[in-house]
Amino acid sequence: MKKLYSTFFILVCFAGLSFSQNYDFGVTAITEPSPGANVDPSTSDSMKITVQNFGPDLPTTDSITMIMLVDGTPTTSIYWVKFTGTFPNGASAQFGWDVDFSTLNLGSRTICWTIFMLTDTNSANDTTCAVFNIMPVGIESVFGEESKIFLSNGRLNLDVTNSEIRGSTTISIYNMAGSLIYSEDIDGDGHVASTVNLSDHATGMYIVRLLSDGKLIESRKVMK
Repeated sequence: MKKLYSTFFILVCFAGLSFSQNYDFGVTAITEPSPGANVDPSTSDSMKITVQNFGPDLPTTDSITMIMLVDGTPTTSIYWVKFTGTFPNGASAQFGWDVDFSTLNLGSRTICWTIFMLTDTNSANDTTCAVFNIMPVGIESVFGEESKIFLSNGRLNLDVTNSEIRGSTTISIYNMAGSLIYSEDIDGDGHVASTVNLSDHATGMYIVRLLSDGKLIESRKVMK
């Protein structure tokens, strides 16, 4: 059984790291949140990954660097991990940190973690990916003053009065797989109303979002 090493990480944003020899590390798992889980974009959440040392021992003088990718696009930060002791061959280590999911688009997103080291000799085991559903959790009215959003006879009825509604306002509806099934742009000045026919869609839970002038006015779950 491999020994699991716990450690701390330091988040830095720089390049030009130097290392004393060639290594072989790999990200073997994303453990938190669970792959396939729904992730609420309105809050920061912790992520944990597991890294294994497939090569020579890592001395305390050297470090491991990683990056995160979303739908194949690298994020801007480099994650630098320095151990307080030797990281031996065959050992695994778990790393955890807070991630701001509010920057991600709603829907199904593939998040990957990969080793980012010029001295890593084997790129085949560098990367692990998992799919997460980025969507609001729970029924909430973020800025709501008076809101009526409900389903009746297969039709979604939306009637919202709110001083934050100005000009072009977007109504978006997502299924629980995170797919956008309907989008409508309407003009509003403190009030919007619309009726959407969902009778051709499957029974289940849907997410309704209302944005105006870049602000989230409503985020609701409704059951069909």
